Amino acid sequence: MRTSFFVIFFLFSMIAFPAKVMKNSFWGDGSLVFDPQGNMYIGYDSYSIAKYSPDGKYLLKIGRKGEGPGDIKRMRSYAFNPKDNNLYVTEHYNGNRWVSRFTTDGKFSGSWKFEMNWSKYDIVDDIAFDKEGNVLLTAKKNNHRSYKDFILTNGVCDLLKFSPGGKFLKTIYTFNTDSNAEKPGNFQVTIPFKNALSWIVYRDKIIVKEISGDLINIYSPDGKLEKKIPFPVKNEKVTEKDLDAWEKRLKSLPSIKKLKMMGNADVDYWKKNLPFPKYKPNSSWKMLTDSKGNLYVREYTRYKKKDPDWYKVNLKTGKIDTLTFKPGEALVQIWRDYFFIYKLIEDEEEDEEIEMITRFTAKELFSR
Repeated sequence: MRTSFFVIFFLFSMIAFPAKVMKNSFWGDGSLVFDPQGNMYIGYDSYSIAKYSPDGKYLLKIGRKGEGPGDIKRMRSYAFNPKDNNLYVTEHYNGNRWVSRFTTDGKFSGSWKFEMNWSKYDIVDDIAFDKEGNVLLTAKKNNHRSYKDFILTNGVCDLLKFSPGGKFLKTIYTFNTDSNAEKPGNFQVTIPFKNALSWIVYRDKIIVKEISGDLINIYSPDGKLEKKIPFPVKNEKVTEKDLDAWEKRLKSLPSIKKLKMMGNADVDYWKKNLPFPKYKPNSSWKMLTDSKGNLYVREYTRYKKKDPDWYKVNLKTGKIDTLTFKPGEALVQIWRDYFFIYKLIEDEEEDEEIEMITRFTAKELFSR
């Protein structure tokens, strides 16, 4: 039997989160968030957020399951607005079609109203705020087209900017990629190695990068492209070996095994017919910044996800340095120049997985 724990070391204390907290932990940009007082917020499940004090004491739970005011149906991302100190929550596909707002003591304070044509989008995805309280978010729409004898889904993603009151101001970036395919009588399959959009707000800058792209784009608050920083790209081709590994993993999933028994999961068909991208993505979605103007970018090529490469990019000079972490470690968040490092430890004798987060200063972390 496998036992799972989730542990954070913070201010000389240790937090042992319930196993249920792990269900949504570190899903999306808003999975570990700090308020100005240093309280921590982490996804408890798909419809609520757990709040912990800076010394690790559990305080309260925010949100509840449902489809009415104050309810969350399928949580996606959340972030603090510096102007009203409220936590704003977005929802995933098939979730509620609004952004909920909560106070730090867990009270529902309304749904954020904004000028958006919902017929144009299926989902509001990631959300962030600049220092003036303006809202940046990604809105997505799935479009479908026939491809041979199956339907291919193409996801369009717009990075939009709104005023604090919800007035639409500007489209900062538009991006689209093939995401999944579906064949009548078969199962829906997600396309591996697909591209995605990564972005972050840093002070008065908006930083954008496509996962398969070779540029970091820096925009002004009004959406003007100010600078492009070349990013090292390996351009590693998708090989038959990669497709074999993808097929093997897919066939091992319990849900696919069940569908195969029912005759509704022809993985061999998808391997032969799915329009796989030519190159693997070069980095994950995760980007973080410190107060000194450095951007931290995680890079891996799909099957190297456990120990990815990390880069520190000086946003002023464009200088890029390679960072070295210990095996199994990854940078998960930066808050007031404290670096929070995720680590997975496997105990074969006890058959346990222990997920840990340890807090470091930059000097402590990079001089180990």
